[in-house]
Amino acid sequence: MRRCSVYLMVALLMTCCMVLVGCGSSEKVPEASSPPVAEEEKGSSNENELEKIMNSAKEVTDLSFEVESTVTGSDQTMTTHSKYWISGKKMRVETETVGITSIMIANGNGEAWVYSPTEKMAMKIPDIEVPNDLPNEWSEEEDLDNYKIIGHEKMNGYDCVVVSISGDEGTLSKMWLTKDQGMPIRMETESAEGKIVVEYKNYNLGKQPEDLFQLPADAQVMDMSQLPNIPE
Repeated sequence: MRRCSVYLMVALLMTCCMVLVGCGSSEKVPEASSPPVAEEEKGSSNENELEKIMNSAKEVTDLSFEVESTVTGSDQTMTTHSKYWISGKKMRVETETVGITSIMIANGNGEAWVYSPTEKMAMKIPDIEVPNDLPNEWSEEEDLDNYKIIGHEKMNGYDCVVVSISGDEGTLSKMWLTKDQGMPIRMETESAEGKIVVEYKNYNLGKQPEDLFQLPADAQVMDMSQLPNIPE
């Protein structure tokens, strides 16, 4: 993950400090019966379908969506809710964790800020790149050997292709992708450390309002853009 994630963590720390100071079910789609298909033909069909939705996902450059991530470890569970607006190189991310909201804005012209709407304070930060963990990030994979279509299901009202992904260090992921645009609706990842569930909601594909990528006029700005570069 690139520097964007680091700055979002900084935003959460900033808003947490401000608070402390101030206070002191899936349904399977039935498949039509058909003659048995040879294993090679099944594999070829799956590859073609995966490539088709991958190409559709690559074409998406402007969109908004919501994400809810739940991380379950051995002794605790943490849920984070975020809203994303993307328009080319412009980006806005609103994140809420334990009741604290922070906003990251990049205007696509070399300016970026982390903003606290409660305090109307913003930190100007070095310009960032659109992060690599967006919904269609999977479509940039060059090697799909670890991706396998394992079924077709309805998920949250969408017709989805279900894909299993074998990752490094024994991780296993499962992803539900919309059949038309290849956008994920749900992702599940299991590892020795625990389980991560990510749900994507309220997709809106297309150009986003320009004012979303501008800092509010009444924001008080602290310039942190001259700090040493944070390692990638």
